[in-house]
Amino acid sequence: MAQAAPVPQDEAERLRQLRALALLDTAPEGLFDTLARLASAVCQTPMALVSLVDEHRQWFKANVGLEGVQQTPRELAFCAHAILGSACMEVPDATLDARFADNALVTDKPRLRFYAGVPIAAPAGQRIGTLCVLDEQPRRLTAQQRLQLTDLAAVATHSLALRDQTLTLGLGGAQQARGGTERPRRSPEFGAGPFTRRRVGLEPRAPQRVRQPHSRSVERPNLRAIAGHQAGSAVRRGAGRQGPVARAPCTPWSRQLRDRPDGRRTRRSDAGLAAHASPDRARACRWPGDAGAGRHGRASGGPAERPAERRCWPQQ
Repeated sequence: MAQAAPVPQDEAERLRQLRALALLDTAPEGLFDTLARLASAVCQTPMALVSLVDEHRQWFKANVGLEGVQQTPRELAFCAHAILGSACMEVPDATLDARFADNALVTDKPRLRFYAGVPIAAPAGQRIGTLCVLDEQPRRLTAQQRLQLTDLAAVATHSLALRDQTLTLGLGGAQQARGGTERPRRSPEFGAGPFTRRRVGLEPRAPQRVRQPHSRSVERPNLRAIAGHQAGSAVRRGAGRQGPVARAPCTPWSRQLRDRPDGRRTRRSDAGLAAHASPDRARACRWPGDAGAGRHGRASGGPAERPAERRCWPQQ
């Protein structure tokens, strides 16, 4: 009868760490499958496993060469013996080892003869499983193969540590969403500037200054004044009032240019100044009959006789 492996002294904590990683009865993962394939290739064995030793069974997270087998009873597991130590456990011929000579995995299919396994540890240090290689023929590993198998098991151990960190961070967020106890976090007072302290409520917000509307009057010409109607108006910002504004008599710049005796020069000057003037002033400076004269001139576009005198602003 097969000899069952002794129970580790930290069995309760080991099982707690194993279940905290949430690995048992999960779908295959690429990392562990890759490690098993590499172990099989390095050690030149047809079978390789990533096994996790539970309370009553050993379950295979990755499986190469043992198709259709996902777990075995713990009392038959070679890995239950391997997790008792920290180094690689090697069984060159299981039929010659008293612990496994009458094991069902040796006397029946798959008729194992060779086994070598390196423990995989949880983040807290408990050995929860192994990366192992198996063969149906007796054999021994070389020193180089044993070293490489140990390195691959170290990669698996490191991946478990990363998994534990990910689960811990996710658990903290889930507990916070449920209103439970979350992991201790750094106080927001540490290294927080005045803006951050106001955002998190450590300091009251300063009252915001409200800009008062100013009452400065801005005088601007009215379009009706440009068209020859009565005087312009002023808009008082903030007060919202309008009223007539008296203007002193003046001679507009457009009239000064048109009073020159040279009509061609005056027309060129008008065109140059109109290009740099505002649209309202440019419309006011066109003579009736000029091309594009707009509403105050003829749309035919032909030259017309200029009046003797034209004012953009009414004289008072």
